[in-house]
Amino acid sequence: MVEEQKQKQQRFRETIQRQREKLPIYASKDELVAHIEQNETVIILGETGSGKTTQIPQFVYERMMTMKKENKNNNTEFESNFPPRKEKGTMVAVTQPRRVAAVSVAKRVSQEIGDGGKLGDLVGYGIRFDDCSSEQTRIKFFTDGMLLREALNDPLLSRYGAILVDEAHERTLQTDFLLGTLKAIQEKRRMNILEKDDDNDNNNNNNKRKKRKKRPPPPPLKLIIMSATLDASSFSDFFDACPIIYIKGRTFPVETYYLKEPEEDYIDAALCSVMQINEDEKDIKGDVLVFLTGQEEIESLGKLLTQRGKDTYPQLNVVLLFAAMPAEEQMKVFEETPKGTRKIVLATNIAETSLTIPGIRYVVDTGLTKMRTFKAKSGVEELKVVPIARSQATQRCGRAGREAPGKCYRLYTEDTMFSLAEQVVPELLRTNLAGVVLMLKAMGVNDVLTFPFIDKPSTEGLLRSLELLYSLGALDDKGELNKIGRQMSKFPLEPMACKCIIESRNQKCTEEIVAILAMLSTENVFVGRTIQVAKHKTGDHMTLLNLYADYSKVSRNGKKKWCNSHGVSFRAMNKAEKIKEQLSRSIGHIEDWDEDEEKDEEREGEEKEEKQEKENKSVRIRKALTAGFFMNAAKKESISDGSGGGSNSMFVTLIGGNRLFVHPSSTTFHKFSSRETAKEAVGISSSYIIFNELIRTNKLYARDVSVIEGEWLTEFGSRVFGTQR
Repeated sequence: MVEEQKQKQQRFRETIQRQREKLPIYASKDELVAHIEQNETVIILGETGSGKTTQIPQFVYERMMTMKKENKNNNTEFESNFPPRKEKGTMVAVTQPRRVAAVSVAKRVSQEIGDGGKLGDLVGYGIRFDDCSSEQTRIKFFTDGMLLREALNDPLLSRYGAILVDEAHERTLQTDFLLGTLKAIQEKRRMNILEKDDDNDNNNNNNKRKKRKKRPPPPPLKLIIMSATLDASSFSDFFDACPIIYIKGRTFPVETYYLKEPEEDYIDAALCSVMQINEDEKDIKGDVLVFLTGQEEIESLGKLLTQRGKDTYPQLNVVLLFAAMPAEEQMKVFEETPKGTRKIVLATNIAETSLTIPGIRYVVDTGLTKMRTFKAKSGVEELKVVPIARSQATQRCGRAGREAPGKCYRLYTEDTMFSLAEQVVPELLRTNLAGVVLMLKAMGVNDVLTFPFIDKPSTEGLLRSLELLYSLGALDDKGELNKIGRQMSKFPLEPMACKCIIESRNQKCTEEIVAILAMLSTENVFVGRTIQVAKHKTGDHMTLLNLYADYSKVSRNGKKKWCNSHGVSFRAMNKAEKIKEQLSRSIGHIEDWDEDEEKDEEREGEEKEEKQEKENKSVRIRKALTAGFFMNAAKKESISDGSGGGSNSMFVTLIGGNRLFVHPSSTTFHKFSSRETAKEAVGISSSYIIFNELIRTNKLYARDVSVIEGEWLTEFGSRVFGTQR
């Protein structure tokens, strides 16, 4: 039995190796390794299907192992970059912009490298709220943001001899920030080695007194930037004219179809397209990938297809894929399609380039995506649906031709295709930079205006971010990071959410705030339009807290059944539980958290404590939320005309004066959708709200809303609103 198992494993390894050798990039292995040896930074443009994502990390690791065996005393630059196992620079890091790609690629590389697909040993990963690695891990896959967070504790990233940044063309905020950080780290590591050489010369010339032995600096950092499509020349210029290597891919022809006339209801058009494909191609194997803009659309279309696809042949096997899903749920897209069925993958742009879903022969492209934009002048950040860029359309179409000839159905006209922007606007140029600035400050970069970004963000945007951090109390009057700012930087959340946690200590509601933020960090917890749980009169945050508290009381075995009976997503609640645990651990890592609390209590005295105990818990929780989200405050101004569909209270943001409405998904929507006053509707005398997010469709909507008192804004936002409201 043991011998049979060994033979089976050997056959599997041989099969994997044959698959590797068939990839286009494998023929260029020696050339690639030579370029990496000779240059500190290399850009690799690998076409779709080339194998760059899975193979190059292994090439680098295998070369490291080979050189150690060949000659341990070889002092070439590349050898110094891969010293013995216990020294600095012994690991290879690979970054991906998305969690699902980091996990799925790590699993594949683990299989190929002979680790049996067992993650956490030789190959591991680190994503937000989940780390799967050990002391034995030598190749670690990250999301960009998680490697940046590691740089907070280790500014030189000294564990890594080589870092590979994949999918650089997506130009996400974290990717561009990471590249600027890595360039600075490369320079620092070079300088450390020069300083070490100077120290050695001084020691040789002057041995009058013994010096304490210093730990050796990390070796030079190799950086490999990988992409399918990229403006490579600007990246090369940024990294001192580093070489660009082109690798051919392996793709099959894809027939492209356009609409003759524009279609407003793209969800219905996508539904009809999938059903038509399944009917017309029923004798041809192949799965369908549909690109949509977000979770709500995906779940809505998923239900329709599941209902319509029961009596078809092949039967439709609907699989969902979006960023907020737990990693284990996302992995279902890679499962083999059951016989007699056709897999229909409904995905956001997560499926454009970050991962390859096996079996896809047909692509349905709505031509739309959700994009977050920030207007520095008004301070408003919006999430809105916008047309994709031509480069994205090309990538989506290419998904149909990875394994065989395919077809792409674009739900827009050919004229629309040629009117699209050529490339995606880098996220760094269109989003709120407060989180980036906080991390820069935590890394010791005081002058953020001079930080080396590939595309420099506007000075106005950076200054607005500094102003936000100052208003949150994270910066002192000199613009330097203070104690509160350092504590905020410990959490993998946006600065406003971090400040809520800091204030929760003063309001004695840390457990509750962490639970609320965990719920907000997951996907939509409610299934369907009808909410089967008790709504709190003050709004969404307290409703989410009540839901989490009720869920926590249910036994482990009964949680799924409880969720089903209450119209709640078990998947989302399970994820929220894990996030809460992670955030609680982060609090435990703040050394002076308990000490500060004791000092505050001594300073404020028993009178404050008694007052807090008398206050309603809801008040204390909403105060902590206001301490973080006071910039997202709005006041009820008027009530719109109720003719033809009911009335709805209009709000105006206190920063920027933007008109908005409460989103229909909010538990406060019906409270503000009549001519009642806020007092009558909610039971408290206030016309002020805070919100977590703005989304624009036909109007500007606030989501995740709670009613607050106006005086809290001056209590916690005095640097913005003054002392009276």
